[in-house]
Amino acid sequence: MKNLKILMLTAAILCSAILSGCAKKQEPDITSPTPDTKESPAVSETPEVSNEPVKDFVINVEGMEETVSMELKEFDFSALNGPKVSIYIDMERYQLGEFEGYQIVVPVDSGENPIADMQIGFRADKTVDELAPDFLSESYANESITDNGDVKLDSYTARNLVGKGEGTLWNAYLIQTDNGVLEITIRTETEATEGHGARLFASAKTINIK
Repeated sequence: MKNLKILMLTAAILCSAILSGCAKKQEPDITSPTPDTKESPAVSETPEVSNEPVKDFVINVEGMEETVSMELKEFDFSALNGPKVSIYIDMERYQLGEFEGYQIVVPVDSGENPIADMQIGFRADKTVDELAPDFLSESYANESITDNGDVKLDSYTARNLVGKGEGTLWNAYLIQTDNGVLEITIRTETEATEGHGARLFASAKTINIK
């Protein structure tokens, strides 16, 4: 597994290179969104797929329903013996970067220290059970790490790990595929969980593994 501690430290360097300015909005502190739990097969079933380049989604942000237009983005992990992946992202509020094989979604104009990001990566020839015990152990989640077991991430089944530490919340979702594990990790400052956390979670739920 990629060293999460190095990845988190270098995320700020990546964001400095691709972004400018700083527009930090203080938002109320809530617990992170957690999908419904459900027993699952080892490999998730393939859901019905939307290939519309732009699609409207109704999401809940700060307790209010909001319609957001998201753009379809595609990533190819075939170099890692992995799948192609598509996901819808609100490109008015976020933009994409890449670091050591990880796709990183950060707020637009977030400056050197983004208050939120989402990382998408792939680990070949691994299982969720192998990765889960230590997945967040090298992050700064030094207050607590909780394994919520299998949850539903829209049509997929994922292992949900939640870490807390230094005013930051991590929500990791590990999805088993035929050749390895797809990793989705959402990191937010605790005061941004109801805003950026909700928006990035809405994106994560649109994931499609091809």
